[in-house]
Amino acid sequence: MIKKVWLNSLELKENECTLTGESNDTFGVLSPAGKMIVDSDERAFVYLADEENSAHYTYLYIPDFLWTDLKRSLGVHPVYVSLEGQKLLLTDLEEEIEYLISNIEGNSNYGEEMVKQVEHIFLEKKTEE
Repeated sequence: MIKKVWLNSLELKENECTLTGESNDTFGVLSPAGKMIVDSDERAFVYLADEENSAHYTYLYIPDFLWTDLKRSLGVHPVYVSLEGQKLLLTDLEEEIEYLISNIEGNSNYGEEMVKQVEHIFLEKKTEE
């Protein structure tokens, strides 16, 4: 069973960025997988975390309302997820997001709204009204 965590807040401190979220699932020890996917229906980047003693990933959803603050921290601060007493460094986050952005730009397969949001926030393209 795939477990999903919706990250709903971002705190930017002097030397790190921490995302926190909520889930109805319980977790074992999580470790970063260093991989990301996109959920264009939910307009979210999804970071994959490995769970100890599980054959499935835990999906850490980073929704579009966090992207502006996340963009500010990329390349400047390490990004962590704090969940149920665990603090997980999201390894390879910046590289994965850059790769996804390059694939999403101008690609209607991701849906018009997802493309618009990514281009506006990460590529600073003006949206057409």
